[in-house]
Amino acid sequence: MNGVFEAGASMFAFLMFLFLHGWKYGDLSIENTLLHKQAMTMTLLGAVACQLLNVWTLRSFDFSAFSMPIKRNKMLLWAMGAEIIWIVLMLYVPSVQNIFNTATVPLEDLWLLLPFPIMLFINHEWYKYRRRKKGLHLM
Repeated sequence: MNGVFEAGASMFAFLMFLFLHGWKYGDLSIENTLLHKQAMTMTLLGAVACQLLNVWTLRSFDFSAFSMPIKRNKMLLWAMGAEIIWIVLMLYVPSVQNIFNTATVPLEDLWLLLPFPIMLFINHEWYKYRRRKKGLHLM
């Protein structure tokens, strides 16, 4: 189910970004334009945003993410920090943008990324809650 949220986030971010910037369905003239690069960057950011929250809920299949200490897995914190730095580099450093074919996205459009990681997180936490109530612990 998490994959559905991630795919939905990526497609939603791509299409809504285009629509918000004046694109009309069926218009193929945006190929190889800045708008197209920005929309593709939003697609990547949709997947990454989901993974940033997904990793917190998948630390355990039984226990709530809220019951596990944040600092318990220092390697995970380092990996998340590295991922965030990587995304910032892809958004704002021209040489990195050239390598990954990304573009700077206006900050006011990043709100498009928020609903799906939150829904993914809530969905998995709800799943774990139902498992605990039914006594289906893996241990």
